[in-house]
Amino acid sequence: MSLLPDNPPWYAAGLAFECVQCGRCCAGPEEGYVWATVGEIARIAEFLGIGEKEMYRRYVRKVGRR
Repeated sequence: MSLLPDNPPWYAAGLAFECVQCGRCCAGPEEGYVWATVGEIARIAEFLGIGEKEMYRRYVRKVGRR
């Protein structure tokens, strides 16, 4: 007996995308989640001119196991 449904949703394994700077998934009144790797977070912090600790404190939230 499998614990997975026979037809899992198309997004069950997550979504991969590149930011197009539209603000629809990460800003605004209906904020969503954007998953980022540790390396991506480091590069974002560098781009913003802040330290990684500051990046985590201000912008990163743990959601479930991610």
